[in-house]
Amino acid sequence: FPVTIFPTVLFRPQGTLPHTNILGGLLTASLVSSYYYLQQAKRKWLLGALFCLQFFAMTLTYSRSALFGWMIGTTIWIGMTLWHKRGSPRFILYLVLLSSLITTALLYEQMTTRGGIVNYNQIAQQSDKTRLYYQHVALNIIKEHPITGVGFTQFALRTPTNGPGATHNIYLLIGAEMGLIGLASFLFIIVTGK
Repeated sequence: FPVTIFPTVLFRPQGTLPHTNILGGLLTASLVSSYYYLQQAKRKWLLGALFCLQFFAMTLTYSRSALFGWMIGTTIWIGMTLWHKRGSPRFILYLVLLSSLITTALLYEQMTTRGGIVNYNQIAQQSDKTRLYYQHVALNIIKEHPITGVGFTQFALRTPTNGPGATHNIYLLIGAEMGLIGLASFLFIIVTGK
């Protein structure tokens, strides 16, 4: 999904996935899970170089949710490592700092153009405004069709603009399309793992 700013176009890679935020989320999960292997590895420099590359790939999605999710995951990992006394997170902290510095040096101009990370420009403001609008649409749909929703993949057709809208919130989307029964089932699966 390109974000157009005259005269600049910023392409956000999505791979084979339907949205860049999904790719960012997958890369975030793989980054946080890499911490275990980084602590166990004998050749830390090789995995460290791959981590830097992986971090750069996550940053190329320009997904704010992925970046904030990675920050939360990293904080939890370091906290749990210190709490359970399972080694020192020093190498991981150095690696995170190095990856952040390299990526920021290479992509600072693009990050300021995208907004929302190092600044809060008009593009980020418009993006947030659109997301809030579609979240309110989803809440109104849930109020109107609380039990069964409007049907799977029907959210965009039921928005007032009939445009390609997205809530950017999986829980509201499931509630709007599948109703509270579908949302409760989804939450049950997440909580119980069954």
